[in-house]
This record gives sequence, C-alpha cells and structure tokens, in this order.
Amino acid sequence: MSGVADPVTAPVVTVVVIVYNDAARLPTAIRSVLDQSLRGVEIVVVDDASTDGSARVARRIAARHSDRVRVIELERNSGGCSTPRNTGIENARGAYVMFLDSDDTIERHACAVLYARARETGADFVSGRCVRVQVDDSGVESQWCPKLFEEPGIYEAVRDDPDLLNDTLSTNKIYRRDFLDRVSLRFAEGLHYEDLLFSAQAYLEARRIATIPDRVYNWTIVRRSTKKSITGRRSELQNFIDRVEVHRRVDQFLLSRGAWDLKLHKDVKFINHDLQLYVSDLRLRGAEYRREFLAVAQRYLTELDPSAFEECKPVHGIMAYLLLVGDTERAIVASDFAGRKGRRGRLLTDLVREDGRVYWCGEYLDTDLGRAQLDVTELGLHDVPLDEIELGNELRLMALTDGRVYLAGEVVNPLGRIEASGLTGALELFDMRHRHRNVRIPVDVCHGPRRVAWSIDADVTGLVRPFGIVDPSWGLRLWLDSGTQRIATRVTADRQYAGAELPARPRIGRGVGDHFETRLTEGGLLGLRVVARGAVSRTTTGVGRRVVGTRTGRRLFTGIVATERRLMALLRPSRGGNGTSRPEKSAPESPARSEPHGAATSTVRL
Repeated sequence: MSGVADPVTAPVVTVVVIVYNDAARLPTAIRSVLDQSLRGVEIVVVDDASTDGSARVARRIAARHSDRVRVIELERNSGGCSTPRNTGIENARGAYVMFLDSDDTIERHACAVLYARARETGADFVSGRCVRVQVDDSGVESQWCPKLFEEPGIYEAVRDDPDLLNDTLSTNKIYRRDFLDRVSLRFAEGLHYEDLLFSAQAYLEARRIATIPDRVYNWTIVRRSTKKSITGRRSELQNFIDRVEVHRRVDQFLLSRGAWDLKLHKDVKFINHDLQLYVSDLRLRGAEYRREFLAVAQRYLTELDPSAFEECKPVHGIMAYLLLVGDTERAIVASDFAGRKGRRGRLLTDLVREDGRVYWCGEYLDTDLGRAQLDVTELGLHDVPLDEIELGNELRLMALTDGRVYLAGEVVNPLGRIEASGLTGALELFDMRHRHRNVRIPVDVCHGPRRVAWSIDADVTGLVRPFGIVDPSWGLRLWLDSGTQRIATRVTADRQYAGAELPARPRIGRGVGDHFETRLTEGGLLGLRVVARGAVSRTTTGVGRRVVGTRTGRRLFTGIVATERRLMALLRPSRGGNGTSRPEKSAPESPARSEPHGAATSTVRL
C-alpha cells in the first residue's frame, strides 16, 4: 500500500473515491469533487489493484492537486467495494466522510448542502437525493426512493419512518467520522451488496438522522458496458446468492437488537424490490439457472416473516408465493405483471372466477393459503377495459427458412372477454426508431375461452426492406380486431427463440448488413435486428465502423443519416385529410385509433 503525503490543513469533508479498472471515467468522478463549492474538501482515491492504469491516472491528478488529492493503492484486488471504502475511512482526515464510485459523480453543491444540514441538525449522517442516469439511453433519469426526499426531514430514530430502510445506498450520504468510529461502523469485507448491511447498521446506531431534498449523487447506469458492476451481474447466480446472504446478515443484526418490526419492513422490501429484480430476468435464463435460483429463493423465503407475503404489493406477493410452492413459470408471469412502475404490466396468466371471486390462476386453490394469496378480485382485472391492459402474447412456435417466417402464438383471453364475432388479426413489424414505418401482415386467428391462437407464414425478407443504418431494430406487435374491440399486444418469447437468423436485403445494400437476427429485450419481447454475417458484409461493416471512428467519417455518417431520414420522411404515410403529411410531435406508440380496422390487416411493402 502506498500513498501521497497528507496535506497540512485538516479538511472539513473527505470524499473517498474507490476505483478498479476504470481509468477512463475516474477523472470525471474526481473532477466532480474538485469542483465542489464547499471549501476544505479532500479526496482520497483508493485503487483496488487495478491493471488498466487507473492508479497512474489518479497519481497524475494528485500531482496537480497535491493539497487536495491523495492516492492509496491496494496491493491485492479485494473483489468488492468494502475494503477500498474501509481503507478510505481509515485514511480520511475530514470531520465528515462521503463515498463516491469511479463511474459516478456528485453534484457541485453536494458537500456544501449535506455538511450544512449535518451541522444544523447535529445528525450522525445526512441523506440526499440520488438520481440514476442512463448514459447510453438518451440520458433517461430516475429518482432513487423519491418519496424520502420530497422535503427536509429530521428523525431521532429510524422507527420514526421505517421507509428510511429502503434507502440502502451509502453513497448519497455524509457521515460524521466520529460516529463511524464510535459505533465501529465499517463495511463487511468479502461480501457483495455491502451497502445493505452497512446502511441497516447506520440507521439503527444513529442518534439522529436527517434528509434533504437536494440532488447530491448521480448514479451512472451503462447498460451496454462490457465492464459490469455488481448490480449489473444479475445473470450470474452467485449474484443472487450474495444478495440473499447479505439479507440474512441484516436479519441477524435486526433480530439481535429486537427489531422484529423493522425486519418485517425489510422482508416486504425484499419481495417488492430485490426478489422482483431477479425474477423479472428469469425468462432469459436457462433451465439449470432456474432450478438453482428456485432452490436459493425457496430457502430464504421460508425465513421471512409470514406477514410479509400479505403486506407486500399484491402481485409481488403472488410471485413470492408461487416461488415458495416451486412454480417458477407462473412466478415469472406474476413478475411480468408486477414489474411496471405506476401502471399494470403484461398479463400472461389465465384468470379464474369462483364463487364471485377472481383468482390469479386455477392452481393451488385447494388450500386456504393459496386462495388468500391468489385472490386478485380487488385489482379489478375482471372488468377493466381490455385496451387498458397489456395482454400477454406468448410465442409457441417459430420456423425460419429461405426468407420466410412461420410464427404461432397465443394471446391471453382474460375470463373470455375478447369477442369471437368478426375477430381478425394482423402482425405488425415496426421500426423501433421511427415507429410510423411498419409492415402489417394478416394472421390466422382461432378464438378460445382462455387463449386466442394465431399463426402467420410470410416472406419477411421481401416485405421488410430496412435502410440498415438508422433502422437496425424492428419490433413485433399483434393487433386483434372485432366489431367493438381493438387490442394491441407485444410478442413475448423465451430465450430458445433468440439468435435465429433469416436473410435481409437492406435498401443501401449488403454492405450495412445481410441478415435479420431474432433478439429479446430484458423483458422478453421478441424483435429483429439487422446484422452482418456474410464475408462481404462483415468486411464492409468493419471498415465502416473504423471510418465512422474518424472525424471525417463522422461527418460523412452524419450526412448519410440526414439523407436517409429525408428519404424516410418521403415514405411516411400521409395522416392528413388533404393528402399531405402532418408533422408529428413524437413517434406514436401505436397506429392512430382513427384508422379503419381494415388498415391493420393489409400487407404493406417497405
């Protein structure tokens, strides 16, 4: 372990920045601390034995700011965040301590507002607003635990508002250094999701807690990064095992303090949040992963307070109950419906009506617990308008040959509410970036009391002619029309249907791709993507990527994109009554409701 000499003047706040193989983003993180409006902020960078030059980058910055930046290099990689953070605490000189990960940033006034609130209230630690930012998806932002930060708060104990326990982050807070030392609070080493245990201990040990509504921390989410964070490795079973283990340690700590009420609160949060995160991804996992996941989940679910199944959100409780009885498939279906914030999710279950009550499914109703847990009458799914429900549409069969696609699937018919009279259907393939561009192909439909079966055999290669650069991704949507109903559904598929290929003929030529490949979203929605598979296409697309990487290439690419968009504007179907195209404020999620039903069953060649 080596470091740069301490500055002479003791700082007010120490920000501990931890880094492992993140040399590219580390300077931005450090700059966000150097630019703090509060004077007297020092930075302790702890490098966890990086191999990519992160320590060298940190030393170079420290040389330019020797009065504010110190670097500590660990000799061996610890495999997590705990050891670097604990090392930072031990080397902090400030009266207050904050934590920052190398791929995130803090707001310019973060230290100032947190420090001022800590001094004003005498709190052992103060929490501020954290915002998750998706840097590769148009900068979409979402608030972390937004209700906790609507206004300033002061709490003498966590029981004043148990929802504080939902904020398990350690990074959106400022801590009194003497508080951390007084209660010997450190991160548990050799354990992932260490924040959960650290935060629970901090909340119970603190003599006073304060919150502020100010935005202080920017949590960066990079969905397509090759360097996955701990939270981004949910595809690894060990990730779930680690999360369950840290929850067990939190349970042990809470029970050692006699905090049964807080354990119940934590158990509810585990079902609503932690468990849902993993079950929502199970559709994309293999059979072996599912079996092992179920075994781990069942063991821990038996350790929860039984009341948690009743007090959690209704469909989340159904999801947990189905796992408990070993029904992984139906648990995934419950997760699909439960996982949408602020609205109903995708309904893939066959509802059952018995004795005036509506149940999630017909199984497990032979016990009082099953009937109580699966009763969804109060959700109103039996009478809500069908166009306000995202009906599930499961792919059952797919065959690709010589450019033709054969698909067969089933749409959920909740309690037989889809009308059989005059029922027709059409499959729509639409450009994910420019949704006014679509192809609609008639399908054969067969009405049933629980499911509506559909099938299609079409020449997709001939019908869908992408440009290949600005429209590489295409989605699938099925429309069902009867005399009084019009229902849109997205096609859901299991992982076995991902990766299939059929020829593609882009308008620009095979230099921008020569095949469609079936892809699944994180939610299991089926789509197509233009890819390069042939020797010519692979060569030209590889050259194209290198060219686009140059300044001249970027200018050329920008020109091509602009030209293609003008061409697509010419192809855009007119929606005005006078034969002219109306400008759109935004790309519609679905075709205009004013279109005649017959428009959904016409084949359109692009």
